[in-house]
Amino acid sequence: MASNHLGAPPERLEQTRDVRQYQISPKFLFACVAGYFLLQLLSRVLVSDTANLDEAEQLILTQRLQWGYASQPPLYTWLQSFFFVIFGINIFALALLKNALLFTTYAFSYLTAKQITGERTSGLLALLGLLFLPQIVWESQRDLTHSVLTTTLAASTVFCSIKIFQTRKTLYYLLIGLCAAAGILSKYNYAVFFLALCVSALSLRKIRPAVLDRRILFSVALFLLLTLPHFHWVWSHHEAAFAQAEKLHTSTAANFLTLHGKGLASLIIAIAGYVLPLALIYLAFCKWKARLFIPQTDTEKLFVRTMLLGLFFCLIAVFSFNARFKDRWMQPLLFLIPIYFSLRFWQALDASKIRKFVIVSRGVALVVLVLLPLDTLSGSFRKKQTRLNAPYSALLKQLEPHFHPRLIVAENRLVGGNLRLKFPNSDVLVPELARFPFANDTPGLIVWGVTDKTNMSPQFARFVSKVLQADISQAKAGYLESPYKYSNEQLMRLGFVALPPATPQDWNR
Repeated sequence: MASNHLGAPPERLEQTRDVRQYQISPKFLFACVAGYFLLQLLSRVLVSDTANLDEAEQLILTQRLQWGYASQPPLYTWLQSFFFVIFGINIFALALLKNALLFTTYAFSYLTAKQITGERTSGLLALLGLLFLPQIVWESQRDLTHSVLTTTLAASTVFCSIKIFQTRKTLYYLLIGLCAAAGILSKYNYAVFFLALCVSALSLRKIRPAVLDRRILFSVALFLLLTLPHFHWVWSHHEAAFAQAEKLHTSTAANFLTLHGKGLASLIIAIAGYVLPLALIYLAFCKWKARLFIPQTDTEKLFVRTMLLGLFFCLIAVFSFNARFKDRWMQPLLFLIPIYFSLRFWQALDASKIRKFVIVSRGVALVVLVLLPLDTLSGSFRKKQTRLNAPYSALLKQLEPHFHPRLIVAENRLVGGNLRLKFPNSDVLVPELARFPFANDTPGLIVWGVTDKTNMSPQFARFVSKVLQADISQAKAGYLESPYKYSNEQLMRLGFVALPPATPQDWNR
């Protein structure tokens, strides 16, 4: 038990057993967690060579290193670019970065809880508790990028904050500035978490002096040094930076009560999705005692106030932007729930109950390992294809083998990103994302998805004409067709136009 006042409860719970009966070596625990994410990595690579939506976006954005990318900060794209350089432009590099970040989040959750209590048991519960947050254990694996990185940096920020409060070492003031800068450069909603954390820390008398220490100026200076170039980019490219801000808004046609009622309902549902699964698990192992949920120590109060204040900021956003709230927006904030519950419950569980908690956690991990790939493998049985069922590799093999377009104009980022997997040396442009400089006198390819109509949509045709500064209305289109992965019944089709000087006559079929 840590003797520091931040982690020690004012009074011990009555215990007739020794929780140290059930101990797992940190090395063994981290090896098991690393093995879990290694299996996730292998599953992703083996099941499909098609990029999902956020993965496809990264495939396009990593074509150039910039200080900003549309409405998203640049850090994830920089990291992904580095992984592409080391491992090549492929699904493995995409999945490796994500799983490495998820592993780091789990590790920091363990280290934070253990740092506060001085006990491995609380760290174990905090780490395994993440498996009961659907947004982290499922959605982060399925198709998220920036939110995964932001959560990792929020977890590292909390750990460094605890070290500051306990040790007051200059090193951790520098590290907190680094974490804050990296967090803002990963996703802007990190600011909600960090502001809530700072205000909550200032509200606690015993923690306040650490925040007001003059060495906090080191943190501020490092934060500004690392983020000012990006903020300058935002100022210089404000149209691109706020191009997707409309995603925050719902329709303005509805009346006030309906509009804000839906936004509030979505927020409540999102919160319930984070809190209820883990709370029910703990209640299944413990007799109901209200005091088990009530914060006792300064650190516990810090976590609760941070989450509540962050949720208050989210509520303001719902009413200010008429927003339908999305679960992932709160991921960098509510990942604190497993840590907080571990601090409150670790002494209330005996060795037998902790062992059962571990068994249930393993069961959840196994179910996720099975169901995630099954979601793609069972597409034909369910008559519902996922994005990973799209047969881009089979479709693109039908193109002339020696055709290597220098420029690809795709209908959307999903199509464009998957084309870059096939043509990694090509410049890929899509309407949703900022255009990069390109040479317009090189062989090119225009590609779009074919559904009810075979021709490209009028909006995409206008985009192509604007980009190429040429009339392509008379160009003859070719078509590619292939069954979806793991299905012989449903077909996917792509339309394409090959641009001079690389247009073989026999493509006009």
